[in-house]
Amino acid sequence: MSGASEAYGLLAFPPDVPMDNYIQALPDLATFIDNTNDVLSFYKEELDGESVNRISLLAACRPCPKHEVLLQLADLAVEAHDNVLHILKPNDRAYEVQTGRSKSTTEVYAVA
Repeated sequence: MSGASEAYGLLAFPPDVPMDNYIQALPDLATFIDNTNDVLSFYKEELDGESVNRISLLAACRPCPKHEVLLQLADLAVEAHDNVLHILKPNDRAYEVQTGRSKSTTEVYAVA
């Protein structure tokens, strides 16, 4: 929620991909990045006893348990990713960059 996800989204695309090919996807891309990070880091944070994370804070503010917030954010991440791919689909190179990026993002968490 720091604004870094927008920067990560912009920096994911190499210079050979014109910005107008992906700029419309940036809001959903930021949502995908934020929610994916929160969902995939949550288990580690829980095991480490951390309670100052987005999922724990949202659960404390809402009348629902952490696992429900986790599922809600996961669903929002999937929806945002689908939106990004839909927007990028007409631009082969931008689409290719994003599909590779989303795959590598989840792989990083899988091996950490």
